[in-house]
Formats: sequence, structure tokens, C-alpha cells
Amino acid sequence: MKATSYALLAIPLAFAVSCKNKPATDSVPARTVFFDKSGMDTTVKPGDNFFLYANGKWLKNTEIPASETGWGSFYTLYDDNQKNLHKILDDLSAQSNPAGSNEQKVADYYTSGMDTVTIEKLGWAPLKPIFAQIDAVKDYKGLVALSADGFKTGDGFLFSFYIAPDDRISTKNAAQFGQAGLTLPNRDYYFKTDSASVKIRAEFVKYIAKMFTLTGVDAATAAKNADAIMKLETAIAGSHSTPVELRDPVKNYNKFAVADFQKQIPDIDFKDVLNRLGAKTDTVLVGQPKYYQALNGLLKTTPIDVWKTEMKFGELNGSANYLSKAFRDARFDFFGKVLSGQKQQKPRWKKWLPVLTVAWANCLARYMLRNTLLRMQKNVCSTW
Repeated sequence: MKATSYALLAIPLAFAVSCKNKPATDSVPARTVFFDKSGMDTTVKPGDNFFLYANGKWLKNTEIPASETGWGSFYTLYDDNQKNLHKILDDLSAQSNPAGSNEQKVADYYTSGMDTVTIEKLGWAPLKPIFAQIDAVKDYKGLVALSADGFKTGDGFLFSFYIAPDDRISTKNAAQFGQAGLTLPNRDYYFKTDSASVKIRAEFVKYIAKMFTLTGVDAATAAKNADAIMKLETAIAGSHSTPVELRDPVKNYNKFAVADFQKQIPDIDFKDVLNRLGAKTDTVLVGQPKYYQALNGLLKTTPIDVWKTEMKFGELNGSANYLSKAFRDARFDFFGKVLSGQKQQKPRWKKWLPVLTVAWANCLARYMLRNTLLRMQKNVCSTW
């Protein structure tokens, strides 16, 4: 998530720098020295332990903030970027913006995400339309169609789909598919037998049940849902490549003609999936074909109600940070405390900012491109 956020923040950060051209707070002077020696421990011989020589004092004197799961230079860089963006958003929200302008749209969207009073009143109501669509699914074919359609609205399911340069033809973009379907970080979390892994799985089942009870489902049904989801995700995990296997670029590069890949997943209408995704191509890259082969079988052998329950949980889990406090707390208790050792939640604006940035990026990209071209034209003209 943080890696994604860095990329998404690149455009608005550049905008922040170009517009403000000053540090996050006026009381802090601009930096002129960028190589900090204060964290070095020069009592350590670099030939004995270069890491401690370079970082020893910093390690001794630095505490991980309670709202973070790690800390270091890239964390502080990201944190500073967020503070700059936060100030821009606060300034935009405090001023009067022309109706229909990008500034007005950004300010309104930011304000809506910070309106915790309204969010609290709504509870999980924003998810009811997608729940209704899931309830209307009659069979696995309808589930596949709904999942593919969902990529247009951020509700994609079953597939990991994206467009990126072909690893062997960097000048050409390709439709790419990877393994998907798990809530826990990777397949090892479903199979390891050490005490920490066993505890995580037990807490995960409790978390699933909790999310359903928050929507009004009775405790017995919620527990049944949680057990079914855990069983299904464990079956899916069995088809996943291990973290070590994912490091092999050759094994994870599998190019197929669409017709040939369709033969490996005969019960999934892959051509229809591509059409729904808007990917007009006769060739695809599939990182982990084994997952899709297993999915082809699981779609038929797993009761459709279990799949629909899994899809609903995916919506609840993915949206929890933006719903009412009970959902946010439940998600933090599992993903923050149990899974990551995080001691306290981030402030509301830090959770909302990455979501806002996705919507903001397109507007700012157009704004920046237009103004960059104008500046280039002005500079060129002035030289003549």
C-alpha cells in the first residue's frame, strides 16, 4: 500500500512543491545539508560492521512512532509529503473556490472524507448497493461477470489485473494477470503451524465474523460465514506461489494467446472477462497460471453462497477505513495490532489522503501538463 501511495502522490507532491515552494511549516527553515552524519556510530570500525558504523546512533536513539509499523528515511520522506498535501487540502477547503473548478471538486471530496459525523450516521449504508448486486448473482458465471465489471468502479474481485510494460518488450504495454483471492498477506499465513501463525488465523476468523455482525448479521451466522471464508481462502492459498517462487522473473513470465489460455480455464469465459475489463488484446501475460486453473475448479465446486459471502467480506474489509468508527476500529484491531504490531491508528486525514489522491491525480495531471507546456513555451520564446 505504501509503495502504491508513493507513486500516486508523485503528481500532487510536484504540484505542492511548484505552488508552495516552501517547507511544511513556516517555522522550519529550508534544508541546505542533505547528508546527515548524526546517526553514524564512528566508534564502530566500518570494516567490522558497516551498517552499525553508518546507522548505529540512529538505531539507539530512534523510536518507531506508535502509529507506524516501521521507521526510516523513506518513512519520514513520505510523512513530510503527506503533511505538505494536508496543508494544501486544508487551505483549499478553507477558501471560496469557483463552482465546477478542480479546486472546488478536490476540496469537496476532501471535506466529505473528513465529515465523520455524517460517516458515523451512514454506518455501512454506502456498501448496500454493491451488496444488492452480489445478492442478485445466481451462479458462478454471474459472479465472474460482476467481478470483471467491478474493476471499473474499484470493486474488482477474483482477478489481479493491470496494464504494464511487457517485461521482455519494454516499449509495449500488456494486459497482465496475477494471483489473487487472499486477504492475509501471502499463502504462508494459511499453512504455517508456528504459534504466531495459528494465532493470526484464529484472530482473522474473529475479525471476519466481527465485520458481518457490524452489518446486523446474527452471531451464529457471522461465525458460519467466517469459517466458510477461511476454508475457501485456504483452498485458494494452496494454488498460490510462495514468496520465494514469486522472486523468479522467468517462472512468473507466462505469455499466452487469449485462445490458448482459455483452454486452461474452460469454465471461465475469458474473452468476456477481457471485454468487461476493456482490454482489447489477443495476448495476455499471466504471472501465476496455477491460480487461475484452480479458480476454474473452485468456482464450480464451492457453493455460490460461499463465494457471495467472500465477495461481501472483501467489500467490507476493503472499505472499513472509510466507514463508521466501529468498522475502522475492527480493521485496525486485526491488521494494525495483531498483524503488524501497530499501537495506535493514524489520524483520519492520513487514511483519507491516499484515497483522495487517486481522484486528484487525474485533475492535477492535466493541470500540471498544461502549465508545464505554457512555461516551456514562455521560456523558449524569451530566449528568442
